[in-house]
Amino acid sequence: MPADIGGPAYCGAELLLGLDKVYIQEILSFSGGINKKEWNIKYNLYAPIFTNSKIIFFSFSLFGYIHFIYRLILFIIHNRRSHVVIHGIHNVPYLISTFLCNIFRAKSYIIPHGTLSENCIQVSSNFLVKNFTLLYAKVFLRYHNIVFSNKNEYSMSVLSKPSELKGFKINFIPNILSTRSLFEYIDFLPKKLVFRKQPVNLSNQIEHDVENKLNKYKKLELYPRIEIIYFGRISIEKGIEKLIEFIDSDYSTDNAKLVVHIIGGCEDKYFSYIKNKCKSINGHKFIFYGWLPRDSAHSLLKIIPGVMIFPSLSDNFNLSFLESILLGKKAIVSNRINTVYDDWLSSRIKILKIESFTTSLKNILNDQSLIKESMDDEKDQFNCLPIEVHPYSQKNIIKEWFEILK
Repeated sequence: MPADIGGPAYCGAELLLGLDKVYIQEILSFSGGINKKEWNIKYNLYAPIFTNSKIIFFSFSLFGYIHFIYRLILFIIHNRRSHVVIHGIHNVPYLISTFLCNIFRAKSYIIPHGTLSENCIQVSSNFLVKNFTLLYAKVFLRYHNIVFSNKNEYSMSVLSKPSELKGFKINFIPNILSTRSLFEYIDFLPKKLVFRKQPVNLSNQIEHDVENKLNKYKKLELYPRIEIIYFGRISIEKGIEKLIEFIDSDYSTDNAKLVVHIIGGCEDKYFSYIKNKCKSINGHKFIFYGWLPRDSAHSLLKIIPGVMIFPSLSDNFNLSFLESILLGKKAIVSNRINTVYDDWLSSRIKILKIESFTTSLKNILNDQSLIKESMDDEKDQFNCLPIEVHPYSQKNIIKEWFEILK
């Protein structure tokens, strides 16, 4: 269901929509990532969704976990020929689901979403994730179907060595990539569904805040300058801190000044740390838009001129990056993102080598060919049209799921 920021929730909704045409689905979900301002969640009650599916939400509480365990065991016992699809590795609901599938020998498909990546594990602040992921995978994930999004994700994972693979069943199915509006998904839901609750002034307040920031930005006198845009989650593995350190220490103010637009981030300790770090940097400008609903974020990306940047230290599919390409943007992209070498992206990106971050980014900014192309795109509406042909359409991906589930 729609979460606080883009990406996985929409990708998941596309998958559910596609599978709903053939399968009866029971969706067991915790509500941690759902924006409570937009959705009125009713816990522990099944509700219809789409045509052949129903969904139930659980709270992060002792009763919520007990009810979740009860419902999952009930499903496995009564549907011995069915499949359990688990969207993750490390969070508690995923651990519980994996253990129960082991105990009851249920046929399960685990989508790690990049969490088995060695780079992801190295930058994790969680002691258990950092030190015991391989042991956990070898003991508890063996004999499950592991669904990697592509061969790059697999090759960067802790399971890539043949000696670690005995008993594992490896599949490759990408995520679905779409820039549909939230309202298109809502149209698929039954009219009596009670989840949606939109405060009257929420959208107006968001639009007002964004408009104020854009007005201040338009008055900004900083020339010559390069506009770069970051869109996505603000966390250590996304590399935004490394970008800021580069601007502070390694990017000469004798060059064109940088205007950095940052779309994303909630008011937590790390986000506050990033904003304070930017305040101490002279000669350049950082504009923080904060968290925006996905539709608002996409609309803003179309308005701001400039090139996207995704300096991830560890990343799997990175839907924010791919969505921005579909919206007509060009991008500077980390070589740690597993989709970066896709052929259909080659003319629209420059690859940022994380191992030689400073040299690589300096060369890209000094070359400025991608920067110029991005500015030209803003002037030429034909070039700015979204890309319609790509390998991650719902039709292509659902077909691959049908093949492994049948």
